[in-house]
Amino acid sequence: MDSPFKFYLLKLSPVVCCLLILTLAIYSQPGPHRQLTPLESKVDQIPLGATRREVRKLIGSRHIATFQTTGVIVNHQIKKGPPKLLVRYGPPQDYSIRIWKQDGMHARIAFDESGKVVCRSVRSQSGTPRYHIFGPYSVFKHLRLMFLIYFI
Repeated sequence: MDSPFKFYLLKLSPVVCCLLILTLAIYSQPGPHRQLTPLESKVDQIPLGATRREVRKLIGSRHIATFQTTGVIVNHQIKKGPPKLLVRYGPPQDYSIRIWKQDGMHARIAFDESGKVVCRSVRSQSGTPRYHIFGPYSVFKHLRLMFLIYFI
């Protein structure tokens, strides 16, 4: 050891490696499992191609809203916009979308002109995504709060 740089490098590298391994272990933990709401489990049971009557029977309650839209189904979602832009995904079609709300969730189910299910989704009414407690977003949010509390 002829230089102090090598001395400090040999002393600090195990510490940095341990911190890196600890960080990776924290980020790789699985998130807490969340119970499905009754509406989510009902919508998951609806097969594509089901009729309106079958959907009403599976969900068990009446929808709260219906609206018409024109778009193209891409990856189980309806893309809307000017017909010139939608043509690259396929020919735009008319869809009837019905909305159900239960337990802080809302389900959107799209029916084509023949009355068959073409797409379905369930989302939280609050619109805020659910983050993993050790995910980067949550960790940086807490670090930001700690910084604001201690330094400002």
